[in-house]
Amino acid sequence: MLKLCLIRGCRIMLMLALFALLSLALLFISSPNINNFKPYVESKLEKTLHAQKVDISQLQLAWHAGPVFDIGQVFIVAPSFVVEDANIRLSYDLFDIFLGSLAPEVMMQGGHIGLNLDVKSEQNSQPLNVKFTLEDMDISWTYKQEKQVLYDANLYIKPFAQDVLLQAKGLLVHVVMDQNFLPTLVRLNIEDFSGLPRSWLAYAQGLSAVHFKLQKQGKLAWQWDFDIQGNQALVAVDAVHLRVPFEHFMGQGDVLLQQDKSLSLRMFHAKKLQWKAKDSFANAQLTWENDNLHLQVFDAATTMPKLWSWLWMLGGDDWHDWLTGMQHGRVENVHGSLDLPWSKPLLSGLANAQFSDMTYHVKTQVSGADIALGLANDYLYQVKADVEVDEQKLHAVIHQADLNGGIGLVSGDYQITWKTLLMEINAKGVADVGKLHTWLAPNSAQALHWGESPAKAEVQMSWYANKKEPEKTIVHFYPDGKAWVLKPNGIVLKVESGMAVWDYNRGLDLNNMQVSTPWFDGKLSMFLDKQQAWALDHLSLTGFAPLAKLTHDFSLPIIKPQGETTFVLDYQDQQWKANFDLEKNTWKSFAGFAKPKTNKLFLNLKGNPTSKGLLPIHMRHMQVEQDGFNLDGELTITQDKLDFNFRHIQTALFDGKMRLLLPLDSQLSWGIEANASFINKKLLQPYLLETPDTVVDTTSRPWQVFVQTKTFIWDKSKLKNVQFQFNSNRHGTGTFSAATADIGASHLQNVQASFTMLEHGKIDLHYLEADGSDQHVMISGSVSPKPDDVFAWQGLALLSGKFGTLMKQAELDQLFKEGDMQSLFLGSGAFKLGEPWWRGMQGSLRLRIDDGRIMEGGTLTHLLAAISLVDLPKYFVLQRGDIVGEGLFYDKLQIEADFDAEILHIKQLALRSSALDAGGTGKVNLDTGDLDILLIARPWQNIEAIIGNIPFLGFILAGEDKSFLRKVYRIHGPASDAAVDELNPEDAGLPQSGLLETLFSLPSRWFGEQ
Repeated sequence: MLKLCLIRGCRIMLMLALFALLSLALLFISSPNINNFKPYVESKLEKTLHAQKVDISQLQLAWHAGPVFDIGQVFIVAPSFVVEDANIRLSYDLFDIFLGSLAPEVMMQGGHIGLNLDVKSEQNSQPLNVKFTLEDMDISWTYKQEKQVLYDANLYIKPFAQDVLLQAKGLLVHVVMDQNFLPTLVRLNIEDFSGLPRSWLAYAQGLSAVHFKLQKQGKLAWQWDFDIQGNQALVAVDAVHLRVPFEHFMGQGDVLLQQDKSLSLRMFHAKKLQWKAKDSFANAQLTWENDNLHLQVFDAATTMPKLWSWLWMLGGDDWHDWLTGMQHGRVENVHGSLDLPWSKPLLSGLANAQFSDMTYHVKTQVSGADIALGLANDYLYQVKADVEVDEQKLHAVIHQADLNGGIGLVSGDYQITWKTLLMEINAKGVADVGKLHTWLAPNSAQALHWGESPAKAEVQMSWYANKKEPEKTIVHFYPDGKAWVLKPNGIVLKVESGMAVWDYNRGLDLNNMQVSTPWFDGKLSMFLDKQQAWALDHLSLTGFAPLAKLTHDFSLPIIKPQGETTFVLDYQDQQWKANFDLEKNTWKSFAGFAKPKTNKLFLNLKGNPTSKGLLPIHMRHMQVEQDGFNLDGELTITQDKLDFNFRHIQTALFDGKMRLLLPLDSQLSWGIEANASFINKKLLQPYLLETPDTVVDTTSRPWQVFVQTKTFIWDKSKLKNVQFQFNSNRHGTGTFSAATADIGASHLQNVQASFTMLEHGKIDLHYLEADGSDQHVMISGSVSPKPDDVFAWQGLALLSGKFGTLMKQAELDQLFKEGDMQSLFLGSGAFKLGEPWWRGMQGSLRLRIDDGRIMEGGTLTHLLAAISLVDLPKYFVLQRGDIVGEGLFYDKLQIEADFDAEILHIKQLALRSSALDAGGTGKVNLDTGDLDILLIARPWQNIEAIIGNIPFLGFILAGEDKSFLRKVYRIHGPASDAAVDELNPEDAGLPQSGLLETLFSLPSRWFGEQ
């Protein structure tokens, strides 16, 4: 472009000089005033230059060794150029004119000249024999619609453009041509790039200085060298997205041309190229010859992000996303070569470069690099490797790499094929199985709660760089001296030996893995099929389990278990099979069955899967057949519980159905649900009493029990249609009911109870109600079970009903009959099942009986009743039962007493009948039935009431206490045949006042005056 500008400028100056010479001739021939020729000159210039406009302000002629024309303030507008406000001076040497040369020396000063190189000129562009000088002019040019200006430029051109020198601020261009117009010397120094086309600077950004020299060495041979410096400079080739940053770039070499029909490039050789950036450098050679560009790198180092960016041209958007995801690492000791087919580089630039046919081979060492595994933000970190790259693939021998940030350290081979962008990894190392599982399958790994799981690993992986998931991943794991730890559902599972194969496409294959849990140890082989939504394909587990550990942790109703249980669990062809060998086990009781060590016992289970996963497992057939022990049922195992559903259990203590629900989470309640035809209380005793046979520590884990049975045996007691439920919740309520209960000689009906189980087996009895033998009983209090069927008691009991029936049951009907009873007992103590309830009791008793009969009243009581005025009308209609009936009929009998074991201390006794009022005190031995009661009777109380109300006479006859007769009786001996002795108060040791008066007035105080 520079040559074209110079040639066009010379042509314009020559034409101006020619017309100036013509003007001179005309001036001397026609007129002494040269300004008269301005219109002619302007018209001639418009025609010759194909200008739209020519304007000359002044035209002067002078003589200095020849004619000199000064053309001032010239304005020329043409399609390909513009001259504005320029002063042109044309000087002719007279000697040159005589020699026949009309070539002037042209000088332009000031003003502006603008060249439009996008418009084809209609003038010949051959260089002319003109010496041309331009001083202090602004030179602008437009190229590809882009305009640039050099201000205050100086241009010196010798005839035929054999020596051209352009100077401007920060710019020096010096070109020397030979007679064939080939350069013999070219110098270029640029320190100010503002005057260069911006399109040129798009390829080189941030330049601070450029120095170039071309020196001819032969007919068609030249030497060159350059030195380019920059501040964060960048070579950018947008066509291939190439970005090469540099601070210093220098080189030297040779260039050879050849002459065929025209000149063309024969060879370009850069024998020395040095590139240096902030953190990178390279030493290389470059040769172009025979339409091929060859680059040889002897030593280089750079960062991995830069290296990845130079591979941008190899793929599309996904490839670019993969490249930009890698931002770390360094490349050192780079050695390589590159060959790029490239024809006519001087004519077409990079347009004819065949990048698709480019070949290259690079060897280097990489450290600290991250290599993206697809587009899912998965990486090999801190890669240290020896790398070879060519146009087919990248191959790396990895000495060490961190698999996806902490999964493990691996070493091996890494390869990526450029055509398919397929990455292939074959590596060995140490990896954490849990972290790898979480990486490859986070949903399935989450439920396992992996802990530490170090393993030796062998990895085979294929992954397209533009995909988010691997094409193939196969990992072999071997436990590496330390157990793998998993905690599914909080259960600690350890794996210590064997082999695990993780196939990303197929699934998980375990082979002879030594596993241990809190409950068993064994060897496990299994396969989970990913293609079937991780369905279990087959499983084999053999192992052994301490029965005592299983019993304790799962709260199994087994008493004193011992020994190890061996088992085999298989899953094949969609069927589960399990066999438990219990020969080495013993226990005192399971559902009433005791297992001695010598007996062989096998538990067999069969079932089918209920889903495609490992769990749940449903064993529909569970059977045991043994003398004294028959079991048939099913077992369901889920990820959070064991569910035993025994369709039938028959032992000495149980006959019926039972369900055990055992959550694996120790914070959840286990439960027993039974529906039986027969249960013995010994089956439940370990849950109620803290004894050496207790099944579980009821304070460590919540539990609940629900039982229905037709018959419930409690020692010598038998209950029918029993239903009860209770749990370990201190604030929960349990219930108990029975249709009938035969407890000793008592027959109860409609038994209902509500209670709360407290710590250490203590029971808070809200209420217990029952009917039996014309009685209704209600009890409330607290019961604490003790060993040997002893219960500690504190509370109250209410008993109401027919007193006579109660006395008949107690074989006291010879003494007491009839009567409606209300009683209240409030006390505490201990009682033992099968023994009288009062033994070990202390407390208070209040008893009230209405309309009863004492059989030992005798003739005197009849006489007293007959002369009584109470109910006198009934006497005439023969309705006086107190007279016509047996014994002593009484209206009311009330007792207040204290219990002290078998001794009932009667503090106060009051009786009212038509015959007499009585008060008393004493004691009763409930074990022997012996009585010792002191009774003060007041017969004739009705006559006394009449006479006592007669003024003056009543006081004289009845006295101050208004009583004619007082009787003191002592009742003693067995209750069934007690003796009644009449005593004087003094003989009884009673004073005339005090206790005697208190007992004497007791009926009136309790029952009121008749």
